[in-house]
Amino acid sequence: MTASSSLGLVRRWWWLLAAGALAAGLVAWVVTSHSPGRYQAEAKLLVGPVSADYQTLQASGMIGRTYAELAASRPVAQAAARSAGVNLTPKQVANAVSATSSDVTRIIDIRVHHSNPVVAARMANAISTQLVQLRRRVPVARTDPAGPPMRAPALARLPRKQRHHIHDAVLRVLWLSPAGNLEVVDAAVPPRRPVAPRTGLLVLAAALGGALLAAVCAVVRDAWVDGTREEELLDGFELEDFIGSEDRSHGIALQRWLDEARSEELS
Repeated sequence: MTASSSLGLVRRWWWLLAAGALAAGLVAWVVTSHSPGRYQAEAKLLVGPVSADYQTLQASGMIGRTYAELAASRPVAQAAARSAGVNLTPKQVANAVSATSSDVTRIIDIRVHHSNPVVAARMANAISTQLVQLRRRVPVARTDPAGPPMRAPALARLPRKQRHHIHDAVLRVLWLSPAGNLEVVDAAVPPRRPVAPRTGLLVLAAALGGALLAAVCAVVRDAWVDGTREEELLDGFELEDFIGSEDRSHGIALQRWLDEARSEELS
């Protein structure tokens, strides 16, 4: 189909294209407006200290992956649901809760989807609380294990900067590190707008689909009408209409000559 034929189609059938787009968009709007919305609440937690040496920050990034897996796990999510007073089946928990972590920022994003925005925010904050409590239950040494070695006379005479580096090295060897610390930096709040369904986008897609379907119907109808007209024109013509008058006179003369020759033979 050329550009001129497409433009002609639009000119002839613009009302059908508009009606198809309007009808499909209206149906999509009715369906989406009566569908329950889904809200997303998000809570953010920081793994490890804000500032530390490279090894501690790298370890915090790796530990963040573990925290993200724990946040989306069934035991933690169900415990959070119980503390928040939310009744969710295991399948609903798997579909509602998700968590990601970044090795660079060391930020854990906990996202909860629910039809109720308040419940979604309560659930996300409850999961954050479960992770923080889980971190607190991990046994941590209350004394500095690097204290006795650093009080040795040989180390006490070293400059302060060197003693600080040695102290950090002893802590890394004994794994007394703040890399696993966890802190809520952005608590979840009830969202104002749902993330699904996207009414505007769905209505636009449905309108475009309705206009396309109407265009296909118009093309099929034009092709059928053109084919019918050609058949009617061909049926209205006889073969003699395509033969010129001079050819018909020669044919009549030839036919007479043949008839005379045949009659002479019979006589």
